[in-house]
Amino acid sequence: MGFSWFLITACVVCGLAWWSGHRYPRYRPMPVWVDLSRTVFVVFLFLLLVRSFVVEPYRVPSASMMPTLQSGDYIVVQKFCYGLRLPIINTSIMPTDLPQRGDVVAFRKPGDESRHFVKRVVALPGDRVFYRNKVLRINGEPVGLEFLQSATSEQANSGFIEAIETIDGTRHRIIHQRYSDNGQQEFEKTIPKAHYFVMGDNRDDSQDSRDPEVGLVPYSHLVGKVSSVWMNWHDFSRSGTKIQ
Repeated sequence: MGFSWFLITACVVCGLAWWSGHRYPRYRPMPVWVDLSRTVFVVFLFLLLVRSFVVEPYRVPSASMMPTLQSGDYIVVQKFCYGLRLPIINTSIMPTDLPQRGDVVAFRKPGDESRHFVKRVVALPGDRVFYRNKVLRINGEPVGLEFLQSATSEQANSGFIEAIETIDGTRHRIIHQRYSDNGQQEFEKTIPKAHYFVMGDNRDDSQDSRDPEVGLVPYSHLVGKVSSVWMNWHDFSRSGTKIQ
């Protein structure tokens, strides 16, 4: 929100400066600051439109989405996927599409909209979700889970168990922590209208819809769909990684 305010303020200030230049008679040369304000106004307006309606970069600050996303990943969030919204007030002006199970989404935390989270949508409005003993069930059916035997020694020593989860035909990797008891906690809920149940791919180390401080994510709080990793300063090989 802070950067959006900056862009809007810059557009207003530069636009007014550019407009004030029309008071000068045509036979007099235009002041340099007027011509400069016109150029800067166009740049700031372009950035505002792209950031508000097309794409926005984010930095992943935690390991809650491992192994799909790593801490320090800079990701691209497609803002137009779930509807166009006005900056600052986040009012929807044009609905486009709805999230699907398996989508990785960015959203504003309910109750604290200054914080942005990135999680995976696992249940849609009307779904019945049940989670216990590291098993996720949607509408009574267990979600496909294939534990991998080829865990690296580093993962084994850290206690990670990697698996491939299949939701609606989409396969993605998740991890459990071998010695964590978070998976033993039972959760069962029917998702109400216009809300979504999200989870981190690092299932035992993620603050998500299982946590009362986050809860279900309203449609109005969605920012967009995560499409790719564009940079990680600690691992350049991740640049350009598509998110599934």
